[in-house]
Amino acid sequence: MVNFNREYAAYRWSKLTPDEQAERFRKDAIACIVSRHARLRAEGMFHGNSDDPMDWHLKAIDRFIDLVFVQVRDDDEACEAAASLTWTVDGECRGQIPDFLLYMRAGGPRVRAALLKEGFVAGNAVGALYVNATSKVILREYFREAGHALLMDEEEMATMAALRTTGTTVRIYRGTGRPAEVTSARCRGMSWSRDRATAERFANGNACGGSWAAVLTCDYPVKHILALWETSGRESEVVIDPAKARNITEELHAYVEPAARAA
Repeated sequence: MVNFNREYAAYRWSKLTPDEQAERFRKDAIACIVSRHARLRAEGMFHGNSDDPMDWHLKAIDRFIDLVFVQVRDDDEACEAAASLTWTVDGECRGQIPDFLLYMRAGGPRVRAALLKEGFVAGNAVGALYVNATSKVILREYFREAGHALLMDEEEMATMAALRTTGTTVRIYRGTGRPAEVTSARCRGMSWSRDRATAERFANGNACGGSWAAVLTCDYPVKHILALWETSGRESEVVIDPAKARNITEELHAYVEPAARAA
């Protein structure tokens, strides 16, 4: 289904000159950082002299603008600038800034893929982009537009090829603290893993304090895998379309002290 709002926004963006695009992006990125600082200040967690961006924020923003909008580059250095921008900012900015660029289809395909991957894996338990994206539906669009070749390394591509030849589904796991994930695709997360131990670690974190937690299991269609990161990511991860996951089973998980888990 075509998202006409996004298509119109991307069309309007494409009609801007490079200088206008750069000005628009810089203004929106700075506004995002200022908003985060103001929120943290209201919560007593930010004590800077003002809510303005720090020098390192502006340096990362301006370098990205120069390479992507001014020089119109889509090479390794531009991708590194995209990753650096994502990690220089923090909190919700790590999701909101990449989401703006991906929504507008700003920059080249490689730069957008770098923004998508870094924005999605940023954060501790959940990806900043996942939490702050315009919508989960559009987030799935981002992955499909980027494609496996730009999101995965050679070893991961070889793993995907092997999975296609060995069967139509692959067993994946997810650790969660939300009972609704079992039955609701709308509530279900996109980050799963072929490694059960990884899922158990996330379930254990959710179980801390006696909260409900479980390890979910699903035989997921290989053809609907959005990305597989087992050597180039920060942990063993399979990104899925939650609506394509069927027949999910749950195994309740009680909290285990880290020392006991390692024993």
